[in-house]
Amino acid sequence: MTAVLYHAIALSDDSMKKYPFAGIFIYAGLILTCGVIPPTFFREAQNIMSPIASLVSDHTLHGLGFGVFAWLLCFGYYSAGYRKLPLIRIITISLAYGLFIEAVQIPLPYRVFEWTDIYADGAGVLAAVILFILVIRIRYIRNRPRPKEIA
Repeated sequence: MTAVLYHAIALSDDSMKKYPFAGIFIYAGLILTCGVIPPTFFREAQNIMSPIASLVSDHTLHGLGFGVFAWLLCFGYYSAGYRKLPLIRIITISLAYGLFIEAVQIPLPYRVFEWTDIYADGAGVLAAVILFILVIRIRYIRNRPRPKEIA
């Protein structure tokens, strides 16, 4: 999903360097929109996908959603030229946005603030940050110059 989102936004590598955080702003808007829409809006989709929807819990969706959010932040910083990612900043921004979404839901009669959603957001954020670091390290190891073999 991350790659699809960035390919839809970025027309070239130059635009990715020029606007490395474009994807995160679009995705943040998507999360906010999904967070304030009444659950009845999704009722028809739930009827169509009920076998799949019954397998996925709300907390799983929170973890996946904020995992993608953190991944996009990592990717934005990496694309902007940060070779040492500001991990504390990425985790703080991701969790603060999750808390913001939950706070926005307080006055809505059809939504509920839940701390367990924040915990699920945090689990997704940590998993995504660790996965991103592993992918970057594996990529570095594969692309590093190798010593020439002695014949």
